[in-house]
Amino acid sequence: MKKQLRLGIFLVVVFFVGIFSLKSLFLYNAEEVTTEVKDSTINLYPDTSQNTSESDKKTEDTTKKSTDKSTKKEDTEKKETVEVNTKDNTKNEQAEDIVDKKEDKDIVDSQENQKIAYLTFDDGPSLNVTPAILDILKENNIKATFFVVGAQAEKYPELLLRIAEEGHLIGNHSYSHDYKYLYSNTNNFLSDINQTKNILHGILGDKFDPTLIRFPGGSFGKNKGNARNTAIEHGFRYVDWNVLNGDAEGVKIPAAKLLARTKETLRNQKSAVVLMHDHGAKETTAEALPEIIEYIKSQGYIFKTLEDYGVNH
Repeated sequence: MKKQLRLGIFLVVVFFVGIFSLKSLFLYNAEEVTTEVKDSTINLYPDTSQNTSESDKKTEDTTKKSTDKSTKKEDTEKKETVEVNTKDNTKNEQAEDIVDKKEDKDIVDSQENQKIAYLTFDDGPSLNVTPAILDILKENNIKATFFVVGAQAEKYPELLLRIAEEGHLIGNHSYSHDYKYLYSNTNNFLSDINQTKNILHGILGDKFDPTLIRFPGGSFGKNKGNARNTAIEHGFRYVDWNVLNGDAEGVKIPAAKLLARTKETLRNQKSAVVLMHDHGAKETTAEALPEIIEYIKSQGYIFKTLEDYGVNH
């Protein structure tokens, strides 16, 4: 009985001791557990301000990307527009260039195809014929070339001045116009030409071309070979003719015949150097001149002085 009582007491004591010893197994320290959770658990609910900042950042990134794309698109469109405009401008410039070149070519072709008539008058000046010819040329706004004889220029310097003042070209046609004397030797030829050159210079100063001459009777023929060589050696240029009105073939030739001779010899030549005379005995030349001018115009010619003529010698 006593053994049973002691056993019971022992068991009770053991029970209560065990209860207090195992307290730490069944109770927890809230502070320690909280600390452990904070250290070991991922924050699933971050701070609101931080979340907003990150959201704004993402929004900014998205906006920036969108803006960058938009800018790139705009830049691409601008580039494409510039390229298109550049291409269009290039095409326009090329088209304009083609038009300009065509116009230039047309002008060149027109100039190359243009027929030119050079009216020339020899043996003057004279009191009765030269003024009449000058009046007709002025009325028609035509400039011509006058090959004057030195002896005539000495007699009528005022007419020589009028010829120059009205814009015509003046050339040298020797002093004597004496074939036999001129072509007998080169000294005579050169002396005669230089004498007229000095007379023209004394009257006109620099208002004439001192190098331009015309041989009396033309430079044609073997007997004038030495004179041609001498002229070239001394810096003179000479021009003959390829059209004539026939007034050198006689005196008082009817105007109608002079016109007919002009038509006969013109022959649609591209460059027409027309021989006529303003000597005092050539009144019908002045009479025929208006119709001669009208006919040459009708054939598509324009008029110039020999200043624009390509002299090769």
